[in-house]
Amino acid sequence: MLINLGHVTDVEDENYFPSEWKTLPTVDEYPPTHFWDDGSPKRHWCFLSEIVSATKNLLGYQVVVKDYCREEHITVLFPLDSGAADVLRLESFQAGHTLAVMNARRELLHNGTWGIHVERYQYPGVHIFPYTHDNTVAIAQALLLIASGIASCINCGDELKHGPPTRCCASCRLAQYCSPECQDSAWAYTGHINECVAYQDRALQALLTLDFTTYSGPFFFP
Repeated sequence: MLINLGHVTDVEDENYFPSEWKTLPTVDEYPPTHFWDDGSPKRHWCFLSEIVSATKNLLGYQVVVKDYCREEHITVLFPLDSGAADVLRLESFQAGHTLAVMNARRELLHNGTWGIHVERYQYPGVHIFPYTHDNTVAIAQALLLIASGIASCINCGDELKHGPPTRCCASCRLAQYCSPECQDSAWAYTGHINECVAYQDRALQALLTLDFTTYSGPFFFP
């Protein structure tokens, strides 16, 4: 039986997933697109970037990332105060993986460059997806298509016009097939064996099904 994801936010919507870090508000700015007059958040946004490198020093973890446009190497600073090492570890920041920071804002860092400073209380709103940025976007777009109700075989792409699909993946219960042959082919040759685990990523599903248009409190990754 297929899983109903419900509403899925388009990861390519610049309002909610800004692709350029320079479009993020600074810590001193409260643009009306993001905040109410009293400075409280009006909605959610999530900055996705790809990890380039990570180091640890007296100030904490300094993670260098690049945004979707690939033109900027941005420093994301994670201070290490009491208990922080239990939440984030240096080995978690693998090069090529995708770093997600909820409601990220730019600020001037200690070294005089602009970057992102993630406070300890914000750590639950940070997640590292074990896929490249391009793969994360591709997986998210596939889940958006599935949630849209446009039924198509993930192997051959044919639209499933005649009622429910012949088969769905028994593991993720999201991938649909028009025939047993397409199901076998998708698993063996076209990559669903790798996609299947990503489709079931609870953190990614939770992020994409979040209502980004309102704000009732911080979003924490499961």
